[in-house]
Amino acid sequence: MKKLLIALCLLFYSTFAYADGSVTIEPGYGDDSTFTIKFVCVGDASDGDVPDTDTDSQTYLGEPFTKFIQGMHLYEVRAYAGATAPTDDTDIFLFMYLDEDTKIDLLGSVDNSTAYAGLNLLENTGALGRATLPDLYNKRAGEHFTHYWKITGKIELSVSSDQAVNNATWTVEAVFVK
Repeated sequence: MKKLLIALCLLFYSTFAYADGSVTIEPGYGDDSTFTIKFVCVGDASDGDVPDTDTDSQTYLGEPFTKFIQGMHLYEVRAYAGATAPTDDTDIFLFMYLDEDTKIDLLGSVDNSTAYAGLNLLENTGALGRATLPDLYNKRAGEHFTHYWKITGKIELSVSSDQAVNNATWTVEAVFVK
């Protein structure tokens, strides 16, 4: 009985802990003062989820994407649907790691789980992409401000679990400037 319970727990964990969805990071436009990173997403075949993906996990020209944006400032974030539209009004989070355990949402989440500028950023009509500016929440003032964050650590894309369309495709672009 004990072995059966352990087997069921492992099956349950493996079913829900890993998403078959994918995120591929691609370079976009870049010159001496600008670099764009594209997070190309494909939702899981069973629940539409994609894994959180950071700029250290994939490379460009043999280097982690983080190297190309280090010291630059986040200027704009855009999101648009692909051929199979995702759930309408899905929330996007773009985190920057300050160290291995501490991250902040560059789009102004107060608690890293409630979207602000990334709220409903993903529209389900490909022709109607949405864009937003980076944001800072000042707890003392209790207000949000447009803030062009200087990139000092890896960036992680996280998509809310609101996105539930199986095999949905979409792209999130982050534009960085010097």
